[in-house]
Amino acid sequence: MLIRLCGRASLGPKVKPINLADHCPQVGQKCTISSWSSVTNPQENFPDTLSCAEVKIIPQKQCEDAYPGQVTDSMVCANESSGADTRQGDSRVSLVCGGILQGITSWGSDLYGRPERSGVYTNICHYLDWIKTMGRKG
Repeated sequence: MLIRLCGRASLGPKVKPINLADHCPQVGQKCTISSWSSVTNPQENFPDTLSCAEVKIIPQKQCEDAYPGQVTDSMVCANESSGADTRQGDSRVSLVCGGILQGITSWGSDLYGRPERSGVYTNICHYLDWIKTMGRKG
């Protein structure tokens, strides 16, 4: 789902557009996850500041093995040994690699913070054409 704004967004130092991925992220690529929920502390639901953590893209096979039958080609997985992660029910996490939006939360594990359980993201590169088409409509 895309949301169309009624008017122009008020851009400024704290509100800026981000480029969308026109290529898929690479295994091992370092990325940042950010959310208005905590990505590092499962007890903190709504921190006062944006929560960020560094993660790396993991091999698709590793993610598929962790979540048998649940991961598709249009998803990308990332984690870090620290356990920073998305969590089940958190739909507000972005995956940004090199200043490019590569993913948004698809779903997270109920085993929050376990390094072997990666965050699973919708892979933006698979949907770029659809996003552009929807953006032209209306």
